[in-house]
Amino acid sequence: MITHLIGLIIAAMIILLLTYLTDPNRRRDFGRPLFNQRGSLSADIKAQIKEGKEIGPPVATGKIIYSGAWTCVNSAGFLVPGADTAGLIFQGISRLYVDNSLGANGALNGLLWRRGLVYATLGHAITQANVGADVFLVDDETVDLTANVTNKIFCGVIAEYVDATHAFIDIEPAIQQADVAVHIAKVADAHSASSIAITDAGNFTAQIDVEDALQEIYPAVPIETADPGA
Repeated sequence: MITHLIGLIIAAMIILLLTYLTDPNRRRDFGRPLFNQRGSLSADIKAQIKEGKEIGPPVATGKIIYSGAWTCVNSAGFLVPGADTAGLIFQGISRLYVDNSLGANGALNGLLWRRGLVYATLGHAITQANVGADVFLVDDETVDLTANVTNKIFCGVIAEYVDATHAFIDIEPAIQQADVAVHIAKVADAHSASSIAITDAGNFTAQIDVEDALQEIYPAVPIETADPGA
């Protein structure tokens, strides 16, 4: 009886396997688990994908964007010329001349390049030793080191030294930071502790950013002293 039952189970498994393998809709799934293969989709869809090298953001009212300009978005999300102005977020290099001086917000769209090494003019002298240093916007055609700007609108990293006032800037690190800028409380100086907001569910402090919280904590941290018995 047991031998007969085992034979029936094996036969049923063989039938299931043959059915699965001979189904043209299942052949492409061979080697995958037989169960739990389906998610929420019940059919193929055509995914819409952009490479991400270029975007066309709407231009702010009253603004002219020149081809080759370093650009930002303002607090409302509209494209403006790059500047050392608090609250701006770097977005890329303009590939078009766009005159929206008489148009409303979004009346025209720009076209930005968001990847690559960009030849740039530095506001102050640099040396070969500055390769790898962060640079920040001065205006829509000039960048500079952190010591020479006020609001620190991060726009890239010096990748290649050319001469005392020119370099190729890798803008991708700044674009990646811009993509998460909504998570940063103060974008004017995104690299500092004072720009990182905190949520204190335990009500341990009234401070709202990491820098102020650290200043509150440090005086209470015990100072390590030598063991007199050592």
